[in-house]
Amino acid sequence: MNALVNDQLDRLRGLLKGTNITFGRYTSELAETRKQALETNRNPLPNEVIAREEIRSGEKLPQILITNYAMLEFLLLRPEDSILFQNGKWRFIILDEAHTYMGAQGIEVSFLLRRLKHRLNRQPGDTLCVATSATLTSDDANKAAEFAQRLFDESISPEDVIFGVSDKEYATIDEIQEELSVEA
Repeated sequence: MNALVNDQLDRLRGLLKGTNITFGRYTSELAETRKQALETNRNPLPNEVIAREEIRSGEKLPQILITNYAMLEFLLLRPEDSILFQNGKWRFIILDEAHTYMGAQGIEVSFLLRRLKHRLNRQPGDTLCVATSATLTSDDANKAAEFAQRLFDESISPEDVIFGVSDKEYATIDEIQEELSVEA
């Protein structure tokens, strides 16, 4: 699970270098203190959250938080991490490798997402939910929408499903940063 988080974190470092968008991971590998993190870290970016104390003190809450479902479960339970759920700014929930959320694991993740939205006091439609997968090859938008509806407990139509979109159709980092600064 941490390998996927670390891969995404490396990608974000490249994309968010030189921006004001704060980001970080929260996994078992996240250092307790900034001092500990700097002893082992490879020159973090100024906008990168590298320690639990930064988050827990509220000094540096990430605008983009990467975690895994096991850690999200802990975060929801631990009082010391409750600050993550107090700002009400959770606008997106993105699940990578969505094809892995089948069967019992899919049910557990679906209920975890419901608990998360309940904790955030979010109603259906308040948070944009995105499921990604480079492995899914079916172009059946009806099945994909039905899967996403069950996973996220959200209204998702076949028109919401995107297959094989080129990079040129995505928002640029500058556009995303501008949108985030307008809302702050």
